[in-house]
Amino acid sequence: MELVLVLACAGFLAFYVLARMLRSIVFSFARYPAFMLIIGALIIWAAYAHGAERWQTVEAANGGVYGFSEMSRGRDYSGHLSVEIVLCYPFEHGSCSPLNETGVVLICKDHYQMFDEAVAHYAPPKSVIGRIEALACGRS
Repeated sequence: MELVLVLACAGFLAFYVLARMLRSIVFSFARYPAFMLIIGALIIWAAYAHGAERWQTVEAANGGVYGFSEMSRGRDYSGHLSVEIVLCYPFEHGSCSPLNETGVVLICKDHYQMFDEAVAHYAPPKSVIGRIEALACGRS
């Protein structure tokens, strides 16, 4: 999402600078159709590059497919690696409905915490959340 916003801001800033350099030209999208098409293509490309290909999947023993996408990495208060992810269940056809998404912090020491909870839970290594943690924390 941040990349899309940066590219959109950069495109519109470039449009503004170009228009300021050519002060006699009136601001109008009709006068710059090629430029606006290029900016639109860059924004669409950035949205696609930031989207679906970042999802990784894990299949449960019952056949259910969980998808997760990494949001950020950092360190917790005790210095352990932690990874914030968006977890999706069910993950169908390579995409996820926003209603099925939930935020999770993986503490990379066999624990996880939901965004809306204050308590960390144990993540057994062979469970779905344990396998997701192993993949996200680089212990596959």
